[in-house]
Amino acid sequence: MLAQNVFNNQEQFIYNPQGEINFVVLPYQVYQQLLDLLEDKALTMAMQETQNEPFYDKQTALNLLEDND
Repeated sequence: MLAQNVFNNQEQFIYNPQGEINFVVLPYQVYQQLLDLLEDKALTMAMQETQNEPFYDKQTALNLLEDND
C-alpha cells in the first residue's frame, strides 16, 4: 500500500524555525490505521520469536509461571 493512497494528501507538516519537519498531523482514521499496522507487526514478530519454543498444556504453563515468581 503506497503512502499516498493511505494519506490522500491529508497530512500536514509543522516545521521548526530551521525549516525541518518537527511534527506530522494526520487524520484520526489514518493514525488509527497506522497503530493497527504497528500492532499487527509487533504480534507477528513476537510469534516468530517464539516459534521454536516448546509448547505446554495450560497446567504446565501455569506451574512454570508460579515457579518463576
